[in-house]
Amino acid sequence: MHNQKENVLAKVAALLSEQQIIWALGGSMLLHCNGVTDNVESIELVVVPEDFEKLDQVLSPLGEKRPRVPSPFYATRFFSEYIIDGVEFDVMSGLMLHFKGFLYRYQFDRSAIVSMLPVGGVFVPCTALEDWYVLYQMMPWRHDRVEALERYFASHGPQHPERFSVLRQQPLPPAVLTSILRFLGLARA
Repeated sequence: MHNQKENVLAKVAALLSEQQIIWALGGSMLLHCNGVTDNVESIELVVVPEDFEKLDQVLSPLGEKRPRVPSPFYATRFFSEYIIDGVEFDVMSGLMLHFKGFLYRYQFDRSAIVSMLPVGGVFVPCTALEDWYVLYQMMPWRHDRVEALERYFASHGPQHPERFSVLRQQPLPPAVLTSILRFLGLARA
C-alpha cells in the first residue's frame, strides 16, 4: 500500500514542482519515509498561503475534493482534503492548533524545507521531523507518533535541532517546551 502512496505522491510532487509551488511533505508520510513509522493514514502537505489556491487548481482535477470538516483543535487558515488515485491528501496552509489555552501558529516558508527526498524519480521537499514532533504534541490523539519520534530521536538524535529553536519562538505549553529542551540537550551532547 505504501508503494501506491509513494507513486501518487511522486505524481503530485512532479505537478507541484512544474508550477513552482512552495510546499513540503509533513505528517505520517514524512515519518514513514524517514523510518520512524510504518503507519501512513494520509499524505500531509503544507504550502505557503500565497500558493494555496494554485495548489488547489493543480490537485482538484486529479481526484475528489472533500468538504472541510470543522474541528475545535484547528484554526488553520486554509485546509483541503483530496482523494487522488485512492490516496488521501491533507493540504494545509497557515496551520494553527488550539491546545491547553495556547494557539500555536506553524510558520511554514522556504526555510522550513530541510531536505529533498527522492520518491519515484521525483524529489519531494520535506519539512523536519522536529517540526512534527512539536505539532503532534499539540494533537492529543497523536501520542503514538510523539512516542515514535522520541524513540527515533533517542537513537538517532535530532537531525535539524535548529528547527526546535525556530519552533519555540512562539509561546508553547510547558510540557512541549520541556520536551524540546530535552532534545536540544541531546543534540548538544
